[in-house]
Amino acid sequence: SIAEFLSRSTVRDLGIDVNVSGSGTKRRENLSLVLQATVDALVKEMDDPSSHKILVIVNSYDETMAARNVLQSALRHRGRGEKVCALVKRREKRDDDALPRGQVYQFAQHTARILVAPAMAIERGFNIVDDRGHSAIDTLVFAVRPMAVPHDLAVRFKRMIGATYEQSRLIDAQSPLFEQ
Repeated sequence: SIAEFLSRSTVRDLGIDVNVSGSGTKRRENLSLVLQATVDALVKEMDDPSSHKILVIVNSYDETMAARNVLQSALRHRGRGEKVCALVKRREKRDDDALPRGQVYQFAQHTARILVAPAMAIERGFNIVDDRGHSAIDTLVFAVRPMAVPHDLAVRFKRMIGATYEQSRLIDAQSPLFEQ
């Protein structure tokens, strides 16, 4: 069940106190600082023999290649050979540094260990699974705070449905009250 799966998950706050969103002209620099600060945690995950692939979330396609370059450079600086690729709208040239959005489901077979992708591109229901049908990604890093589009009615509707569902589960779990 989903609840059982989530109970086995671990959420870590790396304590990185750098704002990316709302940082104006320092946005790219701040994103770079956040990414560099996550490298030790990424290396630890990659050294875990049970670890598979890693997904790093950024805000936009414009940020994916820059973020990919920061991570690849930081890993090389630490003597690591793992590859990092960026999700792009469409591949301009043939290389392993970029994975077109339409082929994201193939990331399980890609030579890269880390995929950098914009949040909105990943949330659209792509399944990135291995040959046995299991999730190829077991580590997720939000390099930016996930923010919804302001006044997006679809997001508000999903939240309302989720809250209603949770409340109905609580009500259903309670024993009925009988008056005597």
